[in-house]
Amino acid sequence: MISPHKRSQYQQHALRILQEQVQTFASIQDNPQELMDELRYLFIGIDACPHDAIFIETRLQLINILKDMPVRYGMSDQWDDLTTYALQTTPSDDAYHLGLLHWIKAKIAYDRVQRQKARDWISTAWGYAHQSKNPKLIGDIAQTFCSSLVYHFGEHENAIDMIYQAKEAISELNTPVPYRLDISLADALRRLGKIWQARRILETMAEKWLTPHLPMREQAIILHNLGLMRWVDGAYATAQSNLQTAAHIYEDLHELATACGAYGDLGLCLWAWGKLQQAETVYNKAIRLAQKAGDAQREMKLHGNLGLVYMSKGRLDEAETYILAHIQRAETLDSPREVSRARGNLAQLAMYRGNPHNSLPYLQEALNAHQHPNEGRGNDLILVCICHLHLGNRDQALNYLHEAYKTCDEGEHTILPILVYRAAAECYPDQAEAHLTYALSLAKQYDRRLDMVGCLLKLAQICHNDDYRIQAHNLLQEMGAEAWLNYGEAPLLPLMI
Repeated sequence: MISPHKRSQYQQHALRILQEQVQTFASIQDNPQELMDELRYLFIGIDACPHDAIFIETRLQLINILKDMPVRYGMSDQWDDLTTYALQTTPSDDAYHLGLLHWIKAKIAYDRVQRQKARDWISTAWGYAHQSKNPKLIGDIAQTFCSSLVYHFGEHENAIDMIYQAKEAISELNTPVPYRLDISLADALRRLGKIWQARRILETMAEKWLTPHLPMREQAIILHNLGLMRWVDGAYATAQSNLQTAAHIYEDLHELATACGAYGDLGLCLWAWGKLQQAETVYNKAIRLAQKAGDAQREMKLHGNLGLVYMSKGRLDEAETYILAHIQRAETLDSPREVSRARGNLAQLAMYRGNPHNSLPYLQEALNAHQHPNEGRGNDLILVCICHLHLGNRDQALNYLHEAYKTCDEGEHTILPILVYRAAAECYPDQAEAHLTYALSLAKQYDRRLDMVGCLLKLAQICHNDDYRIQAHNLLQEMGAEAWLNYGEAPLLPLMI
């Protein structure tokens, strides 16, 4: 039995250690290796501290210094508990710290795919941020709010309004608007199909902010988002360079969850480019990093994306294994948007195997999840079109094809027209050669190798031209996708952005 005096001594000793840690964190917060080493011992003695006024103040100082850093280093559970207790003791008139604490809680809920909880936390944080008149807090919270609206609820217009509100509030405080708000703005614009506008915003932002004097983590954030937008716009070589550099920086900084996200996006770029062997290698690395970081959300998505790589290689059984894992993990994490996306990929698999009846409901479900004229909706329109065509519903197929044409006209799309003209060749056999020739010219312009093969095999079939077939076989061999030749003379290769 420990005496009250002895217990008090232990508590005061634990508090002194915490105070020393706070001073240490303040001095090393820009050194990722030292920070990670020190964070290992952060939570060991906190429970032993006395819950007096000095501890409450020290804990708030700690949160103020570290903010969301423990979340980035895989310590969400402990940091969640600490911020929960801190909220209970923060004065109701301390708008800055209440905003900060609610923002941290929102980020944790967002990472856990707790959609409504994240939205509730961030909505409250947004109110406190305005009261605090702290420009950095306003910017950070607006960016997280935007991500929640875009990725969890598909409310892209509301996200754009949020960013403009934040820009106005920060400008009124005579403070430069942070570059991250432009990143969020570009992301939301892309989801509305305004890819070229989004790319211009990011490239203009990068010209201003991306200098050798910028901290490495900030450079990685800009390069990561710039690479994503360039990938979507078909600039694969520059996108690969941007994403690879960003991923390496994150990994060097020991931010494993962020690194695996960047590697995952690099995998998407390589996959879209037709560099399937490299994409497979990158995804396997990203999955290992996600497992090491304990990031279930990213691991879920990576399984689905690796399934797409195997589908593109024609290795459909392996693709099915990973796509089913994607569905199971998405259901476990209660992420209906990811479940819909994964089922859409499984439906494509059934269609390529010659089972369009099993495909249509899930392809339609995936299409219904995209309400804006972006590349996701355009892609799903093409897939539903082809599925109806295989079911013998030509009139319905043409309706979806014409809407895909309209999506190209309404948005700013570089890659989608390639898929539209490939689908048009299926729907209008008498005009197939012209549509395929144009699609092939676009695919060559952007080095879309899988689309090039799809066009070449069809052209070889309808024109009886062995040169086309030889070119296609050489490309399939280069991509490690020769398995497609097991599915007929001119298989319908994946129509995916």
